[in-house]
Amino acid sequence: MTDIHGCQDIWVPTLFEEYMGTCPTCGYHFRLTIDNYIGLLADQGSFREFNSGIESVNPLSFEGYSEKLRKAKKVTGRKCGMITGYALINGHHVVMILTDVRFRAGTLGSAEGEKFCRAVKRALREKKPIVAVHQSGGARIEEGILALMQMVKTSIAVARFKQAGGYYLSVETDPTMAGVLASYASLGDFIVAEPNAQIGFAGIHVIEQTVKQKKPRNYQHSDMVMGRGGVDFVIRRDRLKDEITRLLEMKKVRGR
Repeated sequence: MTDIHGCQDIWVPTLFEEYMGTCPTCGYHFRLTIDNYIGLLADQGSFREFNSGIESVNPLSFEGYSEKLRKAKKVTGRKCGMITGYALINGHHVVMILTDVRFRAGTLGSAEGEKFCRAVKRALREKKPIVAVHQSGGARIEEGILALMQMVKTSIAVARFKQAGGYYLSVETDPTMAGVLASYASLGDFIVAEPNAQIGFAGIHVIEQTVKQKKPRNYQHSDMVMGRGGVDFVIRRDRLKDEITRLLEMKKVRGR
């Protein structure tokens, strides 16, 4: 059983990539970057980005937001918090959608919503399955109603994609929260989660303050969420690519 908070063992940081960010002592899954997930899931050299020019801006002139965006772009080297592209996963052609938690906590804004929907339309047009890796704190507060609108926009895009026979695999990592969970992250044909990923709508501290009750240590973590029917599988990172491959092969068997 994986310790929810890790065993606090001290191990050499250079082993991070060798162990895929998983503690070799207790199995605790540390957060990976968006580039780590591309390297973990996509066949070597197969990822090709598209729609890289879509950029986060400050549509409501929210005070201080432009400077926060500038810093996020500098830290990540990206124009918004989402990357989309083509990839091969053990030879299967897919459209990949990944969220960068380092960019404003991976929150969903207008740019991310537009990028997601364009990727879904491309997958539909080219009859490719979608593999989406989520790592997000929810909808972006600085974009107000425009960010909340992306929940509806992305959900409609996924619904149309699936109604037309599209196949969508959703991978929930730490954290997958709030508006992202309440929209496209929960709409996959299959929903996969990593061990000890926090998955929920409101944060645990907000919930505890509201209900005046302490929650268990594993509250909102992937094993508990699976037990409540919120995800289909909890899969260790060292098995993630093979399990996604298996699910992609199921798509072929189903003839979709």
